[in-house]
Amino acid sequence: MNEEDVLNQEVSDEELEQISLPLAEGLRLDAKIEAVIFASQKPVKTMEIFDLVQGSATLKDVQDALSHLLEYYRDRAGGFTLRYTKGLGYQFQTVPAAASILEHQFAQRPRPISRAALETLAIIAYRQPVTRAEVEYIRGVDAGSIVKNLLERDLIACTGRKEIAGRPMVFSTTPEFLKVFQLSHVKDLPTLESFQPSHEALQKALEKLEQGEQLVDVEDYIGDQPDENADPEISFSAGDLLPPGGGEVDL
Repeated sequence: MNEEDVLNQEVSDEELEQISLPLAEGLRLDAKIEAVIFASQKPVKTMEIFDLVQGSATLKDVQDALSHLLEYYRDRAGGFTLRYTKGLGYQFQTVPAAASILEHQFAQRPRPISRAALETLAIIAYRQPVTRAEVEYIRGVDAGSIVKNLLERDLIACTGRKEIAGRPMVFSTTPEFLKVFQLSHVKDLPTLESFQPSHEALQKALEKLEQGEQLVDVEDYIGDQPDENADPEISFSAGDLLPPGGGEVDL
């Protein structure tokens, strides 16, 4: 039987399983870990990997193999790499330098998110779990369509119902929110105090008002002047949204 006949010969499922089994058993630990991470649609934590590949390997073996893989893919400088995100785990991702190529490949613009949606998302992020009515009370406008849009983008999710009359749904941010904004945990959000004017700035504003200056420029006390040419729509940047791992291990 020549090589072409071998290639054309049909192999039954049972025969394929018998052929593949020795190959799977012969895989090195790092190869098994690569397969697990590659097949996962979301980041995989260390303990999840260990549960899948454990046998003769110890947890330290898995940790050492993961550190080796992180270093290997970093030094390889290829079109994709292995990333680690604290609190989420390990995941293969394309590198930021390939963003323009992938944009052409998929021919899809980054979906813009409006300032109103960002405001709503910020309220949910800082006050979660929160009801739609509470969001609308803070913003002073209807938020139904915006909440629906954020749900479709998987930036927020319904996480239960509030135990009050009508039992309204409550919303919280999702792991996708953390990935997009490069956070390990919602506790990593900037404190609200960082957006407030300092005590000295407030005192200066009050002094101006007491001296009869009715027109006080609020922008002098809460931040920079807004950019008149700024795009009213904000887009998520293309490329790799997860930060580099640095070899940490999440158990």
